[in-house]
Amino acid sequence: MTLILFILILSILIVVHEAGHFLTAKKLGVKVEEFALGFGPRLLSWKRDGTDYRLCAIPLGGYVKMAGDERDKCQGRADEYFSKPPGHRALIVLMGPIVNYCMAFLCFVVVFMVGYLNVDKAIKALPARIGVVAPASAAYKAGIQVGDTVIGIDGKRISNWDEMQIMIIDSYGKTLEFKLENNGAERTVLVSPELVSD
Repeated sequence: MTLILFILILSILIVVHEAGHFLTAKKLGVKVEEFALGFGPRLLSWKRDGTDYRLCAIPLGGYVKMAGDERDKCQGRADEYFSKPPGHRALIVLMGPIVNYCMAFLCFVVVFMVGYLNVDKAIKALPARIGVVAPASAAYKAGIQVGDTVIGIDGKRISNWDEMQIMIIDSYGKTLEFKLENNGAERTVLVSPELVSD
C-alpha cells in the first residue's frame, strides 16, 4: 500500500509539472507532439489535437516532447519550440516548477483547513469538564472544583466545552448560575466571570 501511495503521489506531481510545460507551450503556439507519464514500454496511448498521450510502464518520471525542441532538428516552422522568442521558451521551461509551487501552496491550504476543522470538531466534542482551577480565579471563588462537569448555565443545558466558552464570553461579566455534576452529584454555584489580562 505504501508503494502504491508513493507511485500515486509521484504521478500526480509529475502530471502537474508536465502540464505546466504543456499548457504554456500550447498557449504560446508550440506544437506538443507527446505527453508521457512514465518511461519505458507504453501501456496505454491515445492521440488528440496532434498530441500523443502516453501512459508508460515505469512510473518514475514523465516528459513533454515539443516540435523542434532540439536545435539541430528545428526546421524553422512557426509552431516549433526554437522558433519562439527566448522569453517564450524560458516561460515554457519555468511553468513546470511554478505550477508545482502553486500546487504545494494549495495542498498546504487544504491540509491546514482540514486540520483546523478537525481540531474545531474535537473541541466541540469535549465535555465541559474542569481540569484545572487557578487560585484566586472566578471559578475558584465560586467553589468550582477539578473534576466538576458544567452541565448547565442559567438554565441552558451545556453539552460541550465550546458551548460553555460562548456562554461565558457573551455574559460580559454578568453573574452566571452554573449547574455542576461530579460523581453523580449535582450542585449549583454562582460565578462572576472576570476579564484577566496576560
